Amino acid sequence: MIAELAIGAVILAVTAVLTGTQPARAVLDASEEIAARGAAVAVVDVPLDTGTEAGDAAAPGVETVANVTVDPARVGTNRVQVLVLAGGGLVGVPEVRVSFTLEEKGIGPLDARLEDAGGYWINDDLRLPLPGKWTMAVTVRTSEFDQVTKTVTVEVRPVPGTAPEKTGTG
Repeated sequence: MIAELAIGAVILAVTAVLTGTQPARAVLDASEEIAARGAAVAVVDVPLDTGTEAGDAAAPGVETVANVTVDPARVGTNRVQVLVLAGGGLVGVPEVRVSFTLEEKGIGPLDARLEDAGGYWINDDLRLPLPGKWTMAVTVRTSEFDQVTKTVTVEVRPVPGTAPEKTGTG
């Protein structure tokens, strides 16, 4: 009797967690919709070579990508969201880290401080202080011992209505 009650409680707990988690496809569709509208957002797919074992993240030979959205990709507060995808579906990984560096100004790396949001990783409060071409480093830990780091460039624009920063003495 107690075993059956325990099994029932576990099933209810798992159901509650799963019903409160947004499906990966819905999150990805929302990111692509924002980008398609021409909104001020950066959506970048970062290919991850996870090796032949793929660290349990995906089957061998299946391309794994980190889909990173920086919204609005402007000076000030930005939202960073990362989905790790393989074979068209969401892949659970133990850790995702993203940092931003503006090398020409000697700024960074600024850690995005992502939190696991039940299958995807997010931070609604990343502050990027200056416009420019920022180097974004994406690190995905695929197992206890394996991780992959890739870097890409993300354009951060000035706030609309402000003059772009001038360089030189003019």
